[in-house]
Amino acid sequence: MTELFYTTALSRRASGLGWSTRTARFEYAPVQANIQLSYYDAQNGERFEPFQPRFARTWIETPMTPTTVVAGMTIPMPNVLKDSTVWLTTDRLTFQLQTENVTAVAVGMIWDRRPDLGRWGRASRLTAGVTLDLAIHDEAGNVIGTHQEVQLEGGRPIDPEEVQARVLDRAQATSNARLSAAIVDLSQLPEDASFRIDTSSGRAFPLETE
Repeated sequence: MTELFYTTALSRRASGLGWSTRTARFEYAPVQANIQLSYYDAQNGERFEPFQPRFARTWIETPMTPTTVVAGMTIPMPNVLKDSTVWLTTDRLTFQLQTENVTAVAVGMIWDRRPDLGRWGRASRLTAGVTLDLAIHDEAGNVIGTHQEVQLEGGRPIDPEEVQARVLDRAQATSNARLSAAIVDLSQLPEDASFRIDTSSGRAFPLETE
């Protein structure tokens, strides 16, 4: 018997290469998780516009994901073509959406696979606790990625400094720009809008879209 206990939606609407990630922390248990695209839009530009790569990728990272060391930092090395479904016993998972020059939305889901679910039921008592939202941006305030860390009931407590350092190190290892992390409230921003960070105040503001 399986029981769905967590769902999340990741979205990315911006030119250039960017990403959105969600990490869920929960009670250690055998789980199944899946992520898939639910929306994809790659409108063409003007006629004779130079070629631009356009894609959207989704995958899941777990404590079992292989890693490598880049500039002294340990970086996960997932199989982005196959790691959209995972089966394992763990207490955390990270859903990933990466896009370039497209608008895309992905939905991630986690199911509990413990055989005794019918006796007590997990989902009815599993609620979100602490949530931490981050925006990774360059020196001009352009946001290249967003991350949300969610502590569900039974999950390990969130250390904001540790999460910021981990996410920023991961982003910096694959970028030539000087990046920073800002704590934001993604629930206060339009879901389908791009936004920037005011580097003087650290506040986020949505960009005008067509």
